[in-house]
Order: sequence, then C-alpha cells, then structure tokens
Amino acid sequence: MTLEVDPKHNPKAVYDLMGKLKLPPFNVTQAEMIVTFRTPIPGSRTKDRKFKISYPNWCNLRHHERDELLRKMLTRSGIEETKTDTTEADSAA
Repeated sequence: MTLEVDPKHNPKAVYDLMGKLKLPPFNVTQAEMIVTFRTPIPGSRTKDRKFKISYPNWCNLRHHERDELLRKMLTRSGIEETKTDTTEADSAA
C-alpha cells in the first residue's frame, strides 16, 4: 500500500490520511521519502533528495553534506536510533 501526501501545510498529513481511511492495524517496515531543501548547497543541481528507510534500522543515506542533515532530522523525529554509549554490561558480553 502506498500513501502519498503533501505535508507542506500539515506535518501530520500522512497520519490524518490514515485516520480517514480507517485502515486495520499494521506495521510499516519500509518507507520512501522525498525531501525538498529550501536552500540549495552551492554547486549542487537539485534541491530534492529521495531515500528509503527500513525496519529495524536501515537507510540508504550517505554520511556527508545533505544526507547528514537528513540523518539528524530522522534522529530528532525518533525514526533513526542514536548511537549509545557502551555500558559495562555491553563490555562484559
């Protein structure tokens, strides 16, 4: 099933659409996102970035420039896990 919404004026647009459709309970295991940047990076040709995220903790973002900004966005939203400090229990394992 694919749900497409424009969150420009409503950041919770996808949730509103899901509520209107009254879908049965389900688990989302993969999502494809397209992000449009308002301020282009000098020398770049496009302001859009399309990427995928999958359960449990995978995405096809790289580790530079805009992708780092997107990783931070995912972390702030709780979608991508942050790195945690190693505990003594982890070290003992």
